[in-house]
Amino acid sequence: MILITSAHTGKKSEASNESAPPKDMRRNPPPKNMEDSEDSEAAGDELDDKATSTARGAQQKKVPKKPEVLADNEGEEEDEVSDEEEKSDEGEQRSRTESETEEEEVEVVTDAVVLKRKDVETPRLIQKGKALVNTKIQKEQAKSTATINIVSSDDDQPMEKQNTKALTKRKEKAASEMPKVKTTSASTPAAKKSGAPAHRRNVSISTAMVGLTVKQEPVGLGDALTWPSNTDLVYPDPSSISKRVGLKAQSEEIQQIMRKSMDLLDIQLGLKCAFPEPIQRTAITTAAIIGAAKELRKPEFVKRMKANQQYAKDFSSVADNRISDFRTPVKDLADKIVVEEWKFGKSGVDTISLVQTLLKDCVYIFPPEKRQQKAYPFLNPPLINILAQSFFKGPTSFVNKNLDYFLCEEINQPIVPVSMLALVGAAVHLSISEWASGSLIKHKTFSNDTALGAYNRHIASLQETMEKDSFSFYQLMALIFSKAKDACMLPEESETIPINMEALADMFRN
Repeated sequence: MILITSAHTGKKSEASNESAPPKDMRRNPPPKNMEDSEDSEAAGDELDDKATSTARGAQQKKVPKKPEVLADNEGEEEDEVSDEEEKSDEGEQRSRTESETEEEEVEVVTDAVVLKRKDVETPRLIQKGKALVNTKIQKEQAKSTATINIVSSDDDQPMEKQNTKALTKRKEKAASEMPKVKTTSASTPAAKKSGAPAHRRNVSISTAMVGLTVKQEPVGLGDALTWPSNTDLVYPDPSSISKRVGLKAQSEEIQQIMRKSMDLLDIQLGLKCAFPEPIQRTAITTAAIIGAAKELRKPEFVKRMKANQQYAKDFSSVADNRISDFRTPVKDLADKIVVEEWKFGKSGVDTISLVQTLLKDCVYIFPPEKRQQKAYPFLNPPLINILAQSFFKGPTSFVNKNLDYFLCEEINQPIVPVSMLALVGAAVHLSISEWASGSLIKHKTFSNDTALGAYNRHIASLQETMEKDSFSFYQLMALIFSKAKDACMLPEESETIPINMEALADMFRN
């Protein structure tokens, strides 16, 4: 808080130290010109201002003594003046002096008591020269003794409001123009409730800005400096078209994790869902990367992917490419086989009518002789052929690498998963629909945008069959698995010598 004080010596009339003027001068009235009057009033105003700022801590009113000049005048009048004319002149002079003196109410402000002094008489300065000299001396003393004390409170209490209730008009005007500082403090509800004193601080903006800190999201484990260099990815050049992280640019250790994650992702696509939604797609690719790192015992990769979401996303972008790589070969094979089977675009074939017939109720999944009854779904030879070549063919095929996943405990036989079978059905459906105009118009991609509807339709049909008769459903899936496996056992172009299993069995019996 800021208190403005003005230190002065006790108020005394400078005229009291002066010797009494001659009798003739006292009889003469003071000059009546405007300059003398204005100087006298100015001297009185200055003395009033001094009386306002002094007497701090005074507890009672102090009545100033009358100037000695007047006292001497009274004494001399008693001794020397005897006639009524001199007395009347003296009374006239005194009344004129009192009438020209302003009566002001001055408030002396102390710590606890406000004292008022009324009817303070301002001595009449007789001589113009003395009045001017005294006025200048008083102004210089006021300037030299006035000080501004800035008091800082240890408790940071708010600044006390200046009391301007009974100041003179000039003081009130000056105080109203003076800027006032108001400080506030934000106290917590708990502090208000408990009655604890609110802590307040008067802090300037510059001081607050020095200590200001910007809160940042913790980098923590995601910071590259936290991890060993073998976990760092190699990113493509900023000028390159593709922004995906490439497999071949990575270290051998990272390539090993990525290849393993592709195998795990294939299992999810083939056994669970071949057309995951965008959110599900991100989840399964990230899970495949983390699962691969765990199987290969690379804990630093696991921790970094769990700590840094962007790192996991960049790492799994390679596995994300695997989703399209898993589905595209099935569609390419279906494009070839449907033309061979139904002779689309060949002379003598009504391609438009044939396409409409095959797509109606998805009759292409039934064998020709059972199409009317809609029996034995997915046992149509073109579909078995596509299934066999896509997932069963070769020692490193998907089925041969993951044979344990195909065993059905209900019938203790391997079966074809619903997701894999629906993927083949969706590929065939899209390949047939590309001939709907009578000529081939290929779709750009085999993705959720083009094939998800057909895929979901086949999923729903198979689930409905399972709900009606689960045992018959599992037997059908086992039969499809067996036919697809048999279709890939001995390709026609293979030079391998066939083994007669029955003859070999007879040899062991003998």
